[in-house]
Amino acid sequence: RSNFVKMADRVQKLMEETIPEMEDLRKKKIYTKVEIRSIIQKRTDFEYLIHRRIPRKVDFENYIQYELSLDRLRQLRKERIGGFKKATVSDYAPTKRIKYIYQRASMKFSDDIPLWIQFIEFLRSRNASKAVSATFAKLLQLHPTKPMLWIRAVAWEFEANGDIGAARNLMHRALRINQLSHAKSQEVSSPFQEEIKKIWIAFFHLEITYVEKIRERRDIIADHDVIDGFPNEVDLKVNSEDIESDSNATKTQEKVGEKRSREIGEETSEGSEKTKKRKQIAPNDDLPQMDEKFFVTVPKFIFQKAISETKPDLKFHLKCLELIPSHSNFLPLENFIYKSAEKLFSDLPEFWSIRAQRALDTNPDDRKEREALKVYENAILSRNTAPIWESYVNHVYKRLHFYAELLENDDLDDKGDRDDDDKDRNSAESLVSFLLVRILDIFDRAEQQNVLSLEMMIKWSRILLKVNDEDSALKVAKEATKLFPNSAQSWCHFVQLKRLNFVADDEDRSQSLKEFDGIVSILRSGLEQVSSSESLSLWVELIESAIFWRVNYQSAADDEKSDLVGIRKIQSYFQEAISSRCDGVDKLKEMFLNWAVSISHPSFRENASKFVLRDVKTPQLCLFKQCIDIVRQRKTKNGPESALKLREIRSIFERAISIYGSTSKEIWLDYISFEKSSGGLSLISNLHWRAMKELEDSSAFSSAYSILK
Repeated sequence: RSNFVKMADRVQKLMEETIPEMEDLRKKKIYTKVEIRSIIQKRTDFEYLIHRRIPRKVDFENYIQYELSLDRLRQLRKERIGGFKKATVSDYAPTKRIKYIYQRASMKFSDDIPLWIQFIEFLRSRNASKAVSATFAKLLQLHPTKPMLWIRAVAWEFEANGDIGAARNLMHRALRINQLSHAKSQEVSSPFQEEIKKIWIAFFHLEITYVEKIRERRDIIADHDVIDGFPNEVDLKVNSEDIESDSNATKTQEKVGEKRSREIGEETSEGSEKTKKRKQIAPNDDLPQMDEKFFVTVPKFIFQKAISETKPDLKFHLKCLELIPSHSNFLPLENFIYKSAEKLFSDLPEFWSIRAQRALDTNPDDRKEREALKVYENAILSRNTAPIWESYVNHVYKRLHFYAELLENDDLDDKGDRDDDDKDRNSAESLVSFLLVRILDIFDRAEQQNVLSLEMMIKWSRILLKVNDEDSALKVAKEATKLFPNSAQSWCHFVQLKRLNFVADDEDRSQSLKEFDGIVSILRSGLEQVSSSESLSLWVELIESAIFWRVNYQSAADDEKSDLVGIRKIQSYFQEAISSRCDGVDKLKEMFLNWAVSISHPSFRENASKFVLRDVKTPQLCLFKQCIDIVRQRKTKNGPESALKLREIRSIFERAISIYGSTSKEIWLDYISFEKSSGGLSLISNLHWRAMKELEDSSAFSSAYSILK
């Protein structure tokens, strides 16, 4: 028999199996005969689609969505009609059918993980716990080297089923299978190491959560004198042997998987009966005692095993610390992980930053800042490195900024009691003073140790400015230019401090010129030592200083000739900067044009636009538009001069089109708008024809042109 006949027979058999369901729906008057006929026809069509030789995933998805919608309609009509006390075949059939469709889809597209997850979520929504476990078993059999799937399965067994034994067995298998897979590959893969660490973190989280649940239940039992499902002696005495019993875990899990596989077709939407919990009344004196070892032993062993079998990193330690509940019983475990991190990562400034933050979080307000500083003092005693000194400075600088901002924003006010507000404000002020003294001392000691970085020196000079020691701030900033002469940031910071003093004190024009010349000299020295590719910030600083000096001092004089000298000097700075070909030169060109437009000398505006377009091979489109605006603002009389202006604008448009004509419809529309406003109507049709021919996407241009027309 042909394949088509076989397929038709299978579809016909499936449709015949729906007869009891359809008959039940008809008797309940949920669907009419016409609707039932339509449903059967629709299902037949879907079955033919998914039974063809090369099925498509979208057909399965549409089939599932149709069945889900049909089931929602059935439920709505059933509620509306009412009077159905006992569940019948039509109540169970939709879940069974959708599950069957998902099973066929997941086997056809077994590599599609999202489809499997969607299948599992559907089963969970129908309370089909046995089917969920069986589906996870099948999924893990097909994809054993995907840790996140194992973690999902463990979460299901522990959180939904409450089966700590099955969850542990899954964790054992996940670690063993993935580590064996890694060993066979005989290569150290960082991404693979990260995936293995996720399993260990999940295992650690599992045991922490389990112990925490027992503690919470123990507290409830102690309050109510009742033991309800309290863990038996075996559960309480879980030790390291449980973690290493791979063979027993494998056999147990295989038996569980086989049992669940046999039960996969027996689950319904009503779910399975929950396991009965034993209840027993006992006095508080008979309750099992839980000492610190109970909370620490198993999670501690898992943590040790993890760092011995994987390449340890600080991130792994931090993740484990985040999972530990904030309860005193877990403090020994927390201290153990911190000691492990200190042993392995004491060279990393990030570790000491975390220790300092812990000191802030765990100590009372009157001691926390000093305790955090003690952490860093111990760090520089054991590891006297530049990164740790910089982390020390960053910590104190951050805390100082926090308290200073608190005082400036008046966040200590309006809290209720006036006396408490005053006390908090005084405390914050005393901490600011204390931290200021401490950070200046740290800077002095760091300088003696020759561990100052540029960022530290910049912070140092800013702190000195805060305490009104401008001379020392300038001295530190100047020293930074000597220690880091190739850094544009050091020179810019020094000039910014010089300009602050220049703004604050210099009212005399001759003295201001002397100060300005000094700033120019500093920046020239910086430009000689900083590479041209990184000199953009220095050029911007030089130009902004020149503009500031002209606006505030030179323009105030009545001498127009002197003002023109200042304008020419600024123009020469712009031209020199643009010609240097530093990175980000387009920003300088834009600044040049914006400045040229702002001054009251048209000749300088036109010279700027000509220089920008002449200096670069491919200017940005915005620069073309700025240059066109500058030329259009030129005041001319009727005659040859006006015609010269039109030719100049058209030449700019033509150059812009030669570069951006195939990608930008805006430049064509601007060109057409210009010709329309200037009377060049005879050229518009030619421009439209050229645009339609050159643009890659002419449809958008055509729509915009029709509106413009």
